[in-house]
Amino acid sequence: MPHSYYIPSIQKTHSLQFIASQIHNSGLGVVSRIDFAPLKKSNNNTKLHSAFIHCDNDPAWQRQELELVGKIQNGQSYRLNFFGTSEYWIILKARNVIQQTIMNTSQIADKCTFLENKVSELECKLTSANQILYQLVCGLYCPIKQDEIRQQLFALLPKDVKPLIVETDNTEYIWSNSPTTVQGIVSEKRIDLLQIQVNEIQNSLTNNQRPETPPPPLIDGTDSDTDYAYNMNIEMATWE
Repeated sequence: MPHSYYIPSIQKTHSLQFIASQIHNSGLGVVSRIDFAPLKKSNNNTKLHSAFIHCDNDPAWQRQELELVGKIQNGQSYRLNFFGTSEYWIILKARNVIQQTIMNTSQIADKCTFLENKVSELECKLTSANQILYQLVCGLYCPIKQDEIRQQLFALLPKDVKPLIVETDNTEYIWSNSPTTVQGIVSEKRIDLLQIQVNEIQNSLTNNQRPETPPPPLIDGTDSDTDYAYNMNIEMATWE
């Protein structure tokens, strides 16, 4: 069964053949591949690096070697000493092992570039989706009476999400920069018409004249511009 070891610190002067022979002679397996990586806390150390050693089982293993490998794979550390020197290696179980590949260096680099571009594209789509959710939450819940649930939903979104503000010269709606639902837009138009009519009624009462603006039309679902609005019955005063 293949297994892998991790040596946190090892001298760069050691060759692949030397490392493989030491691992094999210590009964840790037959080395199939060795990967090197910078030290996690290098402190600009240029003489040491880390090693990931991948091994296959040794057919000549005895019970003692099997127990040693089993202990390391179960999370215990093993100190490999070199006779006649003060140097030693700490052997640990390797985690998050990189699988062997048949691709060359250029192919791996191209694959990484492709994946980086894909991740960037997905991040842009996710940002757009979060902005849309922000707009929907703002449009569905009243900031005065339903602010608590608004804030709870906003907490589920990333903190850097910003509302979509469209630069426009259209000043028809006083809430043009505030997200709202289609029903709200249609209701806003009707409110504006009612406000005009109320103003004319006030003026007519003052001047004793009939208002010129007709009442807002009732919505029967046939007008494409107001299909989303709710039907509203408005009774208008009969003018003599």
